[in-house]
Amino acid sequence: MGRRFLSLWLFLLLCLCARGQEPPFKAAVPSEEGFVAAGSCFARLDQEGTVLYEKPLDVPVSALCLWQGRMLALTADGKVQELDAKGDVVARLPLSAGRGGLRDLASDGELLAAVSDQGEILLSRDAQSWTVLDFNADYAGYYPRMDFRAVSAGGGSILVAGVGEDGLPYTFVSSRGTVWSARSLEYTGRQGPLLPDSVPEGLDYDASGDCFYLSFRDGGLLTLPGCTHCNAWEQKVSGPLYACVRGAFSVLLLTDSGALAVTNM
Repeated sequence: MGRRFLSLWLFLLLCLCARGQEPPFKAAVPSEEGFVAAGSCFARLDQEGTVLYEKPLDVPVSALCLWQGRMLALTADGKVQELDAKGDVVARLPLSAGRGGLRDLASDGELLAAVSDQGEILLSRDAQSWTVLDFNADYAGYYPRMDFRAVSAGGGSILVAGVGEDGLPYTFVSSRGTVWSARSLEYTGRQGPLLPDSVPEGLDYDASGDCFYLSFRDGGLLTLPGCTHCNAWEQKVSGPLYACVRGAFSVLLLTDSGALAVTNM
C-alpha cells in the first residue's frame, strides 16, 4: 500500500513539475472516449473533459494529428513521433526536409501538413517524401514575410496561420498546397468591421461545421467558415487559447490551466 501511495505521489509531482514549465495540454484530437490531449503531459479525457488517464512527458508535445489511423505528435524539439493510447512512442518518422524548426503538424486523415518558423509549408502523403514550399521566397513582394505558427487541413482546404513582419496575424488558404491565397480575418464587432491583432496559437478544423477555429494568445477564438464574410469572434478565456477541438458531443478548449469541455458551441 505504501509503495502504491509513493508511486502515485511521484506521478503527481512529475506532472506538476512538467506543468510548471509548459502548459499541460497544447494540442488535442477527438477519440472514442472523448479526446486525447498532450503538452507537458499526455492524457485521455472523456467528453466532459475529465482526465481518464495521464502521464508526464519527457519532451513536451506541441501538435497532435490523426493520419491514416495513426496518432502523430510533433514534439517541442521538432521531431515527429507515432504514439500509442498510453502516450508511448511506437515509431519515429523522418522529417529532414526544410530549413526551419517545425511549429505545427496537421492532417485531414490522408495529407500531412507542417509549417516552420522560416515561412515554410511542408506536405506529404506518405510521411517519407515531403514537398517544401518556401512561402517567403515564392510570395516575396505579394504577401508579408511570415513566421508561421499553425496549420490545419480539412474540407478540401489547407489553412496556415502566422505572424507577418508587421507583427499582425495572417492566414492563407490552398486546395492542393501549390497556390496560396490570403484568407480574410475580418469580422464584425459592435463598432463595425474589426481585425484580430493577437498572435495565433492554434488552428483546428471542425468537420461537423465545415469551418476552422483559429485560437489566439489573448484568449480569443475566430471561427472561419467557407463564407469569408461570415467570420465570428468570441473571447473564450483571459489567457492564451491553444486549441479548440470538436468531439462527438462537446468542444475541448486548451488553456494554460488545462482542458475545458463546453457544449454550447
